[in-house]
Amino acid sequence: PGGGTPPAEGNPSRGGTPPTDGNPPTEGNPSNSDTPPADSTLPGGGTPPAEGNPSRGGTPPTDGNPPTEGNPSNDGIPPAPGTRFPLTAVWSADLGFAGPDPEPAAVAHAAALRLEDAGLLRLVPPARPVRLDDPAPAWLALRDSSASDAGAGRTAVDALRAGNDRRLDALFADADLLLTPATPNAPHGHEGPGDRYSTALTWAFNLSGHPALSLPAGFGSDGCPVGLQVVARHGEEDLLLDVARAAEAART
Repeated sequence: PGGGTPPAEGNPSRGGTPPTDGNPPTEGNPSNSDTPPADSTLPGGGTPPAEGNPSRGGTPPTDGNPPTEGNPSNDGIPPAPGTRFPLTAVWSADLGFAGPDPEPAAVAHAAALRLEDAGLLRLVPPARPVRLDDPAPAWLALRDSSASDAGAGRTAVDALRAGNDRRLDALFADADLLLTPATPNAPHGHEGPGDRYSTALTWAFNLSGHPALSLPAGFGSDGCPVGLQVVARHGEEDLLLDVARAAEAART
């Protein structure tokens, strides 16, 4: 009536698509589809974007934020806020004391190279060799700090920690990250690690307070996983999480 255009055959909504599930249209949505009614179309016949979707037909990022520059992946994984890749990184297989087995060191180094190929890192040579003092004596002394004679070795512990802190401060003046194998050896059984603790490359940063995490690096010949340790400056936990998120996106 009044010269209007009749609805398409079998379609209760002008220009819409009938429900595919056989259910009657719900109030306010004559088509039960993502296409809005005709009276909601834009001038000139265009269809407004879906709510929360900046691009018709596309899928917005999961956190509602658009991808930002510097994010190597725009596939829906939230971008790394404020981080501009590549970050400079120094590789050390042993921190100057650990003597790692060749295989875990090689697997971890290969993972670092993949991160460089993905545009997340730029490996740089250190201005001076990475040579920390073995933190084992300090760590064990602090662990046994309740012993009656614990105070006798505290001066040596403090001196060791202070020396390593100076070396790490110098390293992080020239690079954003320090990379090492997560462990110097393959996983061990219940008999224990032998002469080297599996924590040899990690407890230096328990003592120094630098934030660190382990990324999956691959697998050894025994089928057990190998980790790549990533260490950042004091207070840069957020940067580490950005790196981990970007590394996960690069793997997928």
